[in-house]
Amino acid sequence: MVISLAVPGTLRKRTRLNAPATATPVPTATPRPNTATVYQKNGSYVNLRSSIGSMDNRNVIAKVPSGTVVSVISWGDTYTKVSYNGKTGYIITSYLK
Repeated sequence: MVISLAVPGTLRKRTRLNAPATATPVPTATPRPNTATVYQKNGSYVNLRSSIGSMDNRNVIAKVPSGTVVSVISWGDTYTKVSYNGKTGYIITSYLK
């Protein structure tokens, strides 16, 4: 930005004001753990599904007992992809702690 400063009867002086550069901090995501514990307060197990979306029993590939630690492949808002006993599938994320 250029500002012109002048006092009546004097020469005009031009001064350039440079504001110091301030970097905007970039938020960093907190990494989520690569394991999770299955938790179901109203039952003894959680279904491991081969695909997401269908809530019927046709895509259930395993029943994971509450308290079991599973390997997380990728976290999702609704479903998380996990590995359990050599099987890879999806568990509803709210059942993982």
